[in-house]
Amino acid sequence: MYNEKFRDGGGLTPYVAPNIKVEPDKEIVYDEIGNIRAIIDRKELESKRKQDNKDEFFRVLKKAAIIVGLFALATVAVYFVLSVVASIF
Repeated sequence: MYNEKFRDGGGLTPYVAPNIKVEPDKEIVYDEIGNIRAIIDRKELESKRKQDNKDEFFRVLKKAAIIVGLFALATVAVYFVLSVVASIF
């Protein structure tokens, strides 16, 4: 590898291998020029995705329950108003 510090002399720097253990569930992600960008653990990533899916389901279920509750309250309010109006006439 060329070291730009020594432009005139053309000095070289020695190659140092990265200290990485290769494991079956890990994936190495490289950037555009070939440098290591990240090491991803597939099992951990899949478990996070599953948990996110469960969390999203319960968030949607909670919103749906709130909307149904508000609709029920609105229905009761309209029924009450109409019964009052009907009793007057």
